[in-house]
Amino acid sequence: MRLHTITKVCLIVLVVLTVLLGGGFIALQSVNTQTLRSIITEQVQAATGRTLNIAGPLKLHWGLVPSLLATDVSLSNPVGSAHPEMVRLSRLELELAVIPLLRREIVVHRLIITAPDIVIETEMHGPGNLDFTPPIDSRPTEQMNKQLSVDSGAFTSFQFIVKELKIIDGRLRWYDRDTQKTQSFPIYTLTMQTEAADQGLMHIGLSTALQGRKVTATGRMGSPFSLESGKPWLLDLHIITAGLRGHVHGSIADLAAQQGVSLAFTMEGTEVMEAVHLFGINVSDTPLQVGNFRCAGQLQGDRSQLHVDNITFTAGDKQLLLFTAEGRARDLTGALSVDMNTTLESEKPSTLAQQVGLTYHGEESLHIAGRIQGGDSSWNVTALQARIGANNLDGNLHIRLAERVTLTGAVTSTFFNPADFYTGAPGKTGTSIQTQDTTVARQQVNRVFPRTSLPMTFPPLLDTDLSVQIKEMPIEGWDVHNIALTAVLQNRRLHIHPFYCELAGGTLNADATVDAAGSSPGVTLQVQGDQIEIGRLTKGAVLSGGKSRLNMNVTAHGSSVDALMASATGEVSLSIGEGRLHNKALDTFSGDIFTQVLRMINPLDKRRESSQLVCAAARFLIRDGVATANQGIGLRTSQVDVLGSGTINLQSEKIEFYITPKPRGKTGLSLTTPLAGLIKIEGTLGAPSVGIDKSGVLKTATSVGVGIATGGLSTLGEFILDKTAADLDPCQTALGLSPQKKSSPQPSSPLKKFSKPLQKLFER
Repeated sequence: MRLHTITKVCLIVLVVLTVLLGGGFIALQSVNTQTLRSIITEQVQAATGRTLNIAGPLKLHWGLVPSLLATDVSLSNPVGSAHPEMVRLSRLELELAVIPLLRREIVVHRLIITAPDIVIETEMHGPGNLDFTPPIDSRPTEQMNKQLSVDSGAFTSFQFIVKELKIIDGRLRWYDRDTQKTQSFPIYTLTMQTEAADQGLMHIGLSTALQGRKVTATGRMGSPFSLESGKPWLLDLHIITAGLRGHVHGSIADLAAQQGVSLAFTMEGTEVMEAVHLFGINVSDTPLQVGNFRCAGQLQGDRSQLHVDNITFTAGDKQLLLFTAEGRARDLTGALSVDMNTTLESEKPSTLAQQVGLTYHGEESLHIAGRIQGGDSSWNVTALQARIGANNLDGNLHIRLAERVTLTGAVTSTFFNPADFYTGAPGKTGTSIQTQDTTVARQQVNRVFPRTSLPMTFPPLLDTDLSVQIKEMPIEGWDVHNIALTAVLQNRRLHIHPFYCELAGGTLNADATVDAAGSSPGVTLQVQGDQIEIGRLTKGAVLSGGKSRLNMNVTAHGSSVDALMASATGEVSLSIGEGRLHNKALDTFSGDIFTQVLRMINPLDKRRESSQLVCAAARFLIRDGVATANQGIGLRTSQVDVLGSGTINLQSEKIEFYITPKPRGKTGLSLTTPLAGLIKIEGTLGAPSVGIDKSGVLKTATSVGVGIATGGLSTLGEFILDKTAADLDPCQTALGLSPQKKSSPQPSSPLKKFSKPLQKLFER
């Protein structure tokens, strides 16, 4: 091609462009902006039923791309909305196609919106402010259908065909009419551009933020400006933020009517708790990091009833925590109902418990499964199965969400070990027997009643009615069987009744109330124990047998064990029946105060393996944290009777007891046995000391020594009176019952053996 030919072609193109641009300029200059303003507002009114207000000037700009510029533009909300305007923007620019201008037509190729403030109002039942149905009595305005004269400066038609939409620096506010709460999302940029191959599809790019984290969305969607009746609206969108990816794809049969929704979605990320936070759920108090997650499902239905089917959700891994769920959710916009099968698994439940602030040190395995069903205010957990180490729990629960949350149900267990879920009682450093020179500082350290707070602050709006049955529960080395209880919590008042369990061959019944409605929780406890074999509860095989009866009726107030003990008032009594004291174990084991006292008062026969325990009893009257036993401690063996008195200050834990042993039968006194004195127990519950009252030893030893040396009748008579007193039942006395005296023959006088010879002598 020769140079002049190329030059000729270029000149022709230039002339054509000049004509086109010049024609467009002339066309723009002939536009009457007031008429154009009326056309735009009336067409929006007819199409949406809303009022479009262009408060600022409407200007036409000439350039390579002619444009129409409007400022201070707003679109009204329907009547009854919480906000008067749905959209308000500071600047609206419409870039116009040049060729249609020559035909006196306006075609918008690009719509640029600057700083819009968009308010979306939603409600549980209804479209909110998203219903753009025009009023029934509205009719197209004559200006849109008639041909306007050229002299008026108007265009023959106005086609709102948008090939590209761009929003800059906007804000979207989401207002819930039911809760009257608003969520706000920034719109940094939003671009929508029509595909060349399919005018009904647009490429979309969105940059926004959720919970302070930048979110981008890219993909394709049907054009909102060219909705064709009967043609599905397509959506294929990828959403990305830090540590999270999502994908939504599918179609909506009728977007305007919001019918025929069929959208599949997937979401996956590096940490499920981050995703939970992204959706506005506060988990700041839960430091648990679960790990990777994936969620998928199928959204189907229409505006009146939306469902999510084929839901699958997995999060974490078995090394710490693996959570899985499968099921469906029905009627998302109405009466929501959920049906999900869920499981929790962990190979390291101790690590899991530590991360959420709990304690577990049992076998390392966890499996929890159950079916969650319900919706709105009523939820059920059925087929619940929990396995944590050797512990297990099965049952069904019902939760009702109303002004007050109600939890009801029944659970059963074949084995549950509480020791797997807690450490030892805090504050208790030991209870071993101390000598009399134990320092006061050591006594203060060794507290029995911990000062840590108890979980007695019940939720104010939670009520429960739970039935619990546990076949076997080891507690501090004791095997407790067949536990059955009902726990009812109402208005922060917990009532456990009935409570039943089998312990050491006997039974235990209790009735407990914890009232946390006041400033200081109040506790009422009633316990009755029957045929409980104390020998099976003692350590060191000291005692075998000893079936007992326990009665307790105590009230107290406070939020810790030591506060409850310091305020306790009531009565406690314990009676123990026949048993065997194992002498060797008694002589070597020094684990508690009971063993120490028995070792001191029982005149052991080292050649015998055991001694007989006839009975033992204790009865304490408790007033404001001080427990008093006035001749309320009794014990009888085959060789000795014991009766004692004393006090326990349950607040300071100081103790002071005096116990008097008395021989039985043919047991003789010896200056080398503690039976000759008064046993004194003092110190604290955590650091007690047991010894002989020295003044009692001296008095008795002197009396017995003089009697033996001189054959004095007074000393011998004192011993006889002691033996008579020993024949009374110390256990009945301790329990406050009238002891039955045995009819004993009068003791023979020491001179009786000389009476007959003297009588014969005087007869002579």
